[in-house]
Amino acid sequence: LAGTTASSPPEPAAVEPPPIDFDRLREITDHDPALLKEVIELYLAQADETIPALAAAVQSGAGPAVVELAHRLGGASSTCGMTAIVAPLRELEQMGAEGRLAEARVALEQARRAQARIRESLQTLPSR
Repeated sequence: LAGTTASSPPEPAAVEPPPIDFDRLREITDHDPALLKEVIELYLAQADETIPALAAAVQSGAGPAVVELAHRLGGASSTCGMTAIVAPLRELEQMGAEGRLAEARVALEQARRAQARIRESLQTLPSR
């Protein structure tokens, strides 16, 4: 047919990696279901407290507080295998250290979305 062009197939949707390294999470809890539950509860409580505090620190331009909060939650996240949130927290930590908080809203929103994915993923964990 005249005037037709071959269309290329649609690009496959980008697949996000799992938000949690469950092998790491089980490893740090020695595969103990009770300890796993306790670590998850402690992690979620810390994240639920830290994310709003981070938002307030970003809003007020408190660079040192952003550094401390992002570092603390980033370390706990990395240790527990909560991989999705580590990169945006490291970015926030660096922005706080460099005084670039005007740019921090995107990283903060990425951290919020990652935390929501982590929470959703944890709710599907059978041993909880």
